Amino acid sequence: KQVELAASLGIRIPAYTVIEGPASLGELKLPCMLKSLNGGYDGYGNFTFKSPEQLPQAQAFIRSRGPSLAQEFLSF
Repeated sequence: KQVELAASLGIRIPAYTVIEGPASLGELKLPCMLKSLNGGYDGYGNFTFKSPEQLPQAQAFIRSRGPSLAQEFLSF
């Protein structure tokens, strides 16, 4: 809901998509951040998905956390 509100207000945000289940992970552009839609906050409920070798861990994250946001990874 937060990213949808920010986008509707014209605030620039990283590109994102909602991932409903583990099968959708193979279609993502890497690197990206997986963020839990429920119960997540800074440093909790997220997974940095950097390479195809991490697919099993990303799938486990989605299975344990449920639908999640896959957001373009930005370096600071």
